[in-house]
Amino acid sequence: MTAAEAPMMTVFCAETGHVLTAVSAGSIAPSVDDVTGGTYLEVRTTSAHPAVRVTKGLLTAVRVPLRMDVLSDPRAYQVADGRVSLLGAAKPLASTDVLGVAGTATLSLWQVGDSLEEVRDVLGTDGKLSSTAATAPPGAGGGLVLCKGAPLRFRA
Repeated sequence: MTAAEAPMMTVFCAETGHVLTAVSAGSIAPSVDDVTGGTYLEVRTTSAHPAVRVTKGLLTAVRVPLRMDVLSDPRAYQVADGRVSLLGAAKPLASTDVLGVAGTATLSLWQVGDSLEEVRDVLGTDGKLSSTAATAPPGAGGGLVLCKGAPLRFRA
């Protein structure tokens, strides 16, 4: 099999590069509309964690060489420069977590009823989320915290 014929998969990632799901469908390249049904992708990190409905406008589809490890646990990976790399398993967010260096972009996604609330921010000088990004809005059922270069975090 030549490199041109190598099996491919499509990963669906957020603006931070975090892969939220991955699909292998032979030569078919599913689109964001295909996996969202034109509306949203439901992301659940654990069976006990409430689902977060990530709207289609927040997702990008990227074709990459097939990797079974990514298909097994896509939320442990990121896409940067068209390449998939391991970040580490998704885990609960603690207020003491240092996520990265000051100024790194973050995206917090909170499921509030049938709506998704987005909070964009940057890490503070201590490498932690601001209180705005880390605090669930009233009525939030669950949340995802995406910091470029750091494993996906979740809040219930």
